[in-house]
Amino acid sequence: MVIQFKVHGSGKDLYGDGMAIWYARDRMVDGPIFGSADYFHGLAVIIDTYSNHNGEHNHQHPYISAMVNNGTLHYDHDRDGTHTQLAGCEVKLRNLYYDTNILIRYERETLTVMTDLDNKADWKDCLSVSGVHLPTGYYFGVSAATGDLSDAHDIMSIRLLELDTPDATVEDRSNIVPSAERFEAPRESFVYSNRVSSDSGYGAIAEEPHYVPVHVDENYVHVPYLNNTSLADNKLFQL
Repeated sequence: MVIQFKVHGSGKDLYGDGMAIWYARDRMVDGPIFGSADYFHGLAVIIDTYSNHNGEHNHQHPYISAMVNNGTLHYDHDRDGTHTQLAGCEVKLRNLYYDTNILIRYERETLTVMTDLDNKADWKDCLSVSGVHLPTGYYFGVSAATGDLSDAHDIMSIRLLELDTPDATVEDRSNIVPSAERFEAPRESFVYSNRVSSDSGYGAIAEEPHYVPVHVDENYVHVPYLNNTSLADNKLFQL
């Protein structure tokens, strides 16, 4: 699948929010996820142009990411979807002279996304994830959204191309539940803390507050407490 589009606007530092390319069970459902539904069934390739996360980020925006959902996962805008994404890449695609081309390929349970920013068919790798399971019979679509900030999201063309895989076996994939065997490793973020270690154990109040690096996954926050400004043992807290 190749989509030619353009994201542009007058804002130089403030703009948003972005767009999404869908392969989803339900068609034309309005919602909060770049104009379409949360808790969807299928695949979303998200082009997020604005960072909503208040903590430290390990990437810049615009950012392209992929998410597979079986109807149970929530896309968290406040975290820019980083806890449910399969993988992603930074792409400076706003206000370019040429239209942007994005290629989405799904073959042998592997999802690949590539970009061409110069209209030269010079494709750059964005992400490739194996172990992605998708059924047949879903709908393709594109949605976009703006909030307090704005941009124009222009779709120039959408092309669907059939892959030639002569040794592929014929199977009924209509009842496959959308799933992925892995998520991207959780990124590092920062939390405010004024707790340090003491002779009586963790929990003493520091004279000066600290910002502590933490690792967040789907169920836990891993917080290393400060011990005289050096990192001590990791403590585990369930959300």
